[in-house]
Amino acid sequence: MIEIAVLKPISYQKNKPNYIGLSLKGHAPSEHGEKGKNILCSAISALSQTLLMYLDNKNCLSSFQKGEGALELTIKPTSSPSIVDESFLFAFFGFKALQNQYPKDIFIREIYV
Repeated sequence: MIEIAVLKPISYQKNKPNYIGLSLKGHAPSEHGEKGKNILCSAISALSQTLLMYLDNKNCLSSFQKGEGALELTIKPTSSPSIVDESFLFAFFGFKALQNQYPKDIFIREIYV
C-alpha cells in the first residue's frame, strides 16, 4: 500500500501557500510488477519526483528527505502561493487519478497542521 499525506495549514493565510508539505510511504503490491519494474510505483515516483524537483528549482523547499519507498518534503512559508498551490494541485490530480484506478493500493489523506 502506498500512503500519500498532503499537509495543509489549519487556517487560510493571505499570501501564504495552501500546502505546507507532502509525505509518501510504502510500495505498491508486486502484482503491478517486481521491484524496479512496478508500474504503479513508477507512476507515483514520477509525479512526486517531478513535484520535488520543480519546487526545489523554484526555491520553495525548506527541507526534503528521500528513502527507500519514502519521500517527505516541507515548503518554505515564504514561498510563492501560486507556484506551490498549482504544483500541488497538478501532482494531487495525478495521485487521485491513480487512486481511482488502483483504489486498494493507494491511500490519500489531507492532514491539517
